[in-house]
Amino acid sequence: MTDGTNIPMPFSDPGATLRAFLPEDDHGARTAVIVLPGGGYHVCAAPEGAPIAACFAQLGCAAFVLNYSTLSTGAAYAKFPEPLRQVAQTVKHLRENAADYGIDPARIVLLGASAGGHLAACYGNEWNDAARFGDIADAETLRPNACVLLYGAVAPACSEMMPPVIFGHAAPFSAEEIARCTVKNHVGSQTPPTVLFHSAPDPSVPAASSLELFATLQANGIPSELHIFGSGEHAYGLGTGTPAEVWPALAATFLHTLFTTPERFEKETARRQREQRHAAARG
Repeated sequence: MTDGTNIPMPFSDPGATLRAFLPEDDHGARTAVIVLPGGGYHVCAAPEGAPIAACFAQLGCAAFVLNYSTLSTGAAYAKFPEPLRQVAQTVKHLRENAADYGIDPARIVLLGASAGGHLAACYGNEWNDAARFGDIADAETLRPNACVLLYGAVAPACSEMMPPVIFGHAAPFSAEEIARCTVKNHVGSQTPPTVLFHSAPDPSVPAASSLELFATLQANGIPSELHIFGSGEHAYGLGTGTPAEVWPALAATFLHTLFTTPERFEKETARRQREQRHAAARG
């Protein structure tokens, strides 16, 4: 397996990096998993990066760790939407170079933990925002095909706790700003299929945040699953030795079913086509 090979990227922040974890055996086009570590936008936590990527490489995926801009790499770079643009550049790079990495360009997945889950979910709902990404590529090039959210910081209360990197100024934050970064407010036909994982006793990010987002996904007809574990803390990474250690296998099953079951694939294709027609009608 290619272990953490650095991939040169045109990020404006020299501290942002992309690393590849690729299985050595060639089984044709694979699912690509982009891992976005947590760390509260202060850092990219190492236990939620390479170990998770290596695990998914062992499960047969091509995995990539994006250490996006945080306060540790410089507030000027870390201010939104720059981290979102780094996700967009990564999706674009993988889709345009799919053959080189042995991946299926229609199976690009964002996997985010904690703040990385917030970043993944924000991008998953706003990848077609021309104001932010239109200069990078056409919208379809930037589309993620699924999201995996691991104790994602996606509730309004989490947005209130986000550091100034999100809003560009110190607290207090306005209700409009908080609403802008609250994921469930942006769910719609452009939202990719999503699987969520959380622990009920999580003291840092309430499990209710995943429950609320799951309810919104279901209300909008987005293929989705939610798994809540009865014990466990926050930031458990792979969850080794805890009830949560099954989450990578559950995520792999969700993705396999999504990408190989004809009925679900056809439903998702039809949904994408409807979104394209609506976008064309809006001009």
